[in-house]
Amino acid sequence: MIAAARAIHDYIREEILAGAGEDLTETTPLLELGILDSFSMLKLVGWLEERYSVQVDSGDLTAENFATVADIGALVSRYVERAAGS
Repeated sequence: MIAAARAIHDYIREEILAGAGEDLTETTPLLELGILDSFSMLKLVGWLEERYSVQVDSGDLTAENFATVADIGALVSRYVERAAGS
């Protein structure tokens, strides 16, 4: 697991699942299983923006970008790379 994905995994497990979720993996379907709902997704986005100093566009708040920890990690990586290139 890449560093961003590991941090996202740990955040979801601790803050959204309140320490549960031992079975949570990089490919667990977060939306499909109801792990992320609209409220927890916004909470996660706020944390991502603060932790990685990025601003997530509302157009990127899609099921595809938040389906799994790996997808969220890829989204964050794109934002971080874009910020580093500017």
